[in-house]
This record gives sequence, C-alpha cells and structure tokens, in this order.
Amino acid sequence: MACGRKLHQSGAFAAPLLNCLPDDSSSSKYILQLEYHVATHQNTLYHTSVEDPEDSGGERGVFWFPQEVQSLLGLFPDRKDVLASGQIPLTQGRNISIHDVPSANRWQDVVLSKMKWAKLALETWLHREADYLFMMDVDSVFRGHVGAEALSRLVGTLHRMYYRTTKREDFPYERRPESQAYIPPTEGDYYYTAAVWGGLLDDMYRLVKHCDEKSQEDAKIGVEAAWQEESHLNKYFLYNKPTKVLSPEYLWSDYEGSIPADIRVVRIAQLVKNYQEVRPN
Repeated sequence: MACGRKLHQSGAFAAPLLNCLPDDSSSSKYILQLEYHVATHQNTLYHTSVEDPEDSGGERGVFWFPQEVQSLLGLFPDRKDVLASGQIPLTQGRNISIHDVPSANRWQDVVLSKMKWAKLALETWLHREADYLFMMDVDSVFRGHVGAEALSRLVGTLHRMYYRTTKREDFPYERRPESQAYIPPTEGDYYYTAAVWGGLLDDMYRLVKHCDEKSQEDAKIGVEAAWQEESHLNKYFLYNKPTKVLSPEYLWSDYEGSIPADIRVVRIAQLVKNYQEVRPN
C-alpha cells in the first residue's frame, strides 16, 4: 500500500507531519502523517487538523488530502492514556498508528528529541512506509491546499518573523562557537522554521542523523543550542542547501494580528495556546 522507495542506507524518519507521495503523480498516492508528543502533562491534546474543509469534500479532521489518497496518521504521544481514537474523526481510507515515546521534564528536551525519534523510526520501520517525509509541529491547522507543489528532495520553510528585511547578522542563529550549531555573523542565507520541513527519506535520514549527533556532542559539554533543534536545522541547511524553499504561507501563526499583503494564502498556521498548560517548564 505504501509507495515503495526504500532507503539505500539503514533507514529514516522525523517527528510531526509525514507526506508520502510517489514521484509519478498519476500513480496511486499514500500519505503518512506523523505527529509527536500530542499529549501533554496537562492532558491537553493538540493535533494537526483542518479548520476549513471547503475543498475536502466536507471532511473535518486531521487530513487535508483528497479522500482517494490513502492516509495514515502516526501519533507519537508521551501520554498514550489520554488518547482515544474517537477524538480524531476519520473517514474511509484513513488509519491511525500510535507509538509511545518517553515524556520529558523540559519542553526543550521534547523538541531536541525530535531528531532522535525521527532517526530511530526511519531505521526501524518508516523506511518501509513512505517516499517523502515531512515534519510538522502538532499544534497546527491546515487552512489551505498543501500538495505535491511542496515536494522536493530537501525542503525548508522560511520563518515568518525573519523573511522580509532581517540582515543575516540579526538572524537568531546559534552564535556561541562552542556549540555544534554555531554560525558566524558573516554567514547565512535564510532563517528556517523547524515546524515544517521535509524531503526524500534518504536526505531526511542524513539530516536527522547529523542533527541528533551534533546535539549530543553539545550535551556532552553542557551546551544547548539557542533554539534547540531549529538551530541545528539551520546549520545543516546552511551547508546542505534545500532544493526547495517554501514561503511563510506554509507556516503562519494565529499569534499575528494581521496577514501581510505578500502572504496571499495561509496554508498552515500555528494555533494560539496556553504555554503554561502545554509545557512542563
């Protein structure tokens, strides 16, 4: 049922949204959507959802993709006991797969561990399920079409706060030389969000493996990158350029009071949430 390209190495994975589409758009499609740490310490559940199903045949829920596309929602909760499949509306051709992950006392550890769980999942089972992998934060909502136009070998998304006039020396890169995520003030192209990014499994495996190893090297000397996995992602993208860069249309935010004229369509948005509820620290 899955699109069948397997890794030539040991495997690959990531954390929140997984898109799997064959290279040939005329062939059968299979999408795997993967969400990480959907349950919180306060029993609050956030999941990727469709807010306006105008073009999805009236289907409300976690999938934006056409109903003829077979889809699997993979959940990686730290509180499996508060999850119930009835919380997520499904229609024919939609399935859910739940995989336990350990909880954490710090939200920083939660986001840093994305790379580790992605790597392990790709090595053990995910390489059998998909061709493309996209990671997406779980506290997000689809508000517009997201499809094959977003696919490429390695895909990054511009951060909404830094895509207009921010100079490279003002990007919030990791600036401490002792960190493996360090980027000098004279280097840098763009600042990418770690909430939506993806690509082919081979390329994604190399990325998550590299970032996990670099974050572990930091941990050995008591260093944590300024923006955790996002700092390591930006360092990787600096020297391994994405083959496609998505605009902030693919990750806007409900925290913004208005939408600027250059954002014609908000395709994915981050939801407003109470951080005291959903973060352990």
